[in-house]
Amino acid sequence: MELKHLGLLTTIVIYLALIPAIVFALPPPRIIAERNLEAEIIVIGEIVEIKTAGLPTPHFILKTMHVIKGYGKVAVNDIVKVVCDGQAPQLDGIKAHTQGSLEINASAGSLVLAYLHPSSEHAGFLTPLLRGLSVVTIGRPLQDTSSEPK
Repeated sequence: MELKHLGLLTTIVIYLALIPAIVFALPPPRIIAERNLEAEIIVIGEIVEIKTAGLPTPHFILKTMHVIKGYGKVAVNDIVKVVCDGQAPQLDGIKAHTQGSLEINASAGSLVLAYLHPSSEHAGFLTPLLRGLSVVTIGRPLQDTSSEPK
């Protein structure tokens, strides 16, 4: 009798393991890199401000410091609005995300590498190509020391 229950228990465990579930996985880094390079605009910039509360289009303000791709669409020292895709940027902690999608992880003052394209839904805004996978924090901006006394 115990073997019968063990077989039933094993069958249930296997069945539950094979039930389709929500996938919480990201594509491999090679795929992310290849896809990001398809962006129309690639810039390095400083996040000046994050505007998410009560706005129809949550976004952050990015001051471009270097244009890698997209000359003619943006220039150095341009101020651009980047859509946060309806979500406030994630500041700390680990959160579940749907397959291939990750929230933007940045804060005001962050120096970021951003892979962008013009938003098809919000005129005058840019959108990260792969949401949080296309806004990479690389540090804090270097301080301008040229005006400091010596």
